Amino acid sequence: MQAAHGIGRFGGTFITDLPEESEWMGHDVVLKRWGVDEIRHFPKPSKLDGTEPLLLDYLSGKAANDYQKLVNGLDRLRPAVADGTRTICHGDFHPRNVFVGSTPPSEPDVVAIDWSGVGLGPLETDIGTMVGSSLT
Repeated sequence: MQAAHGIGRFGGTFITDLPEESEWMGHDVVLKRWGVDEIRHFPKPSKLDGTEPLLLDYLSGKAANDYQKLVNGLDRLRPAVADGTRTICHGDFHPRNVFVGSTPPSEPDVVAIDWSGVGLGPLETDIGTMVGSSLT
C-alpha cells in the first residue's frame, strides 16, 4: 500500500509538467514488454536448446483459463492504456526494487532502485507492474 502511494505521488508530480522525451529514456517499455508474444512466453528460456516454455505450461485449471482471458483481452486493454494520461515511469517497479521506511509523523519514505527502464509512459504503468509482479 505504501509503495503504491509513493509511486502514485511520483508519477502524479509530472502529469502537468511532463518533460520532453530524451534518447536515453525508454519509450512505453511496459506496453512493449507486455506484448502478446512476451506475455505468453514467461518465464525466460530454461532449456538447453534455448526454447521458451509457454506460461500456460505452468498453469492449470481456473488459473490457466483466467490467464488466457487476460492474454486475449490485451488487444483491447493496450490501446486504452496507451491513450491515457502520460507521466514519467520507473519502468521496473516491482517488490525487489522498492524499499519502504517510515519516519513518523511524516508519510512513509519510498525508495526505488534500478531506474534503467525510466521513461515516459501511461500513468498506470508502475502500479500495474507492481501488482502484476506481486501476483506472479
